[in-house]
Amino acid sequence: MASAWAFTIVALFAICYSMGLYLYRVQSIRNRRAITYHDKWGPSALCVLLFAAVTVTFVYRFTHGGEGGLKGDLKG
Repeated sequence: MASAWAFTIVALFAICYSMGLYLYRVQSIRNRRAITYHDKWGPSALCVLLFAAVTVTFVYRFTHGGEGGLKGDLKG
């Protein structure tokens, strides 16, 4: 459950950040402003947050018997 929340929070952050950046760039293009469109913080922040979410997933799986709380739930 903790890993699902971690990935959900990362996804929501990425959606909100990219939507805000998109709206800012569209407004800048419409107003014909000369700005730099290079994003130097977004990709790095996304990588750090995804790494943290994956770390939460691994920690959760190792502390709960290696199955992540799914023992006996899946039939295969």
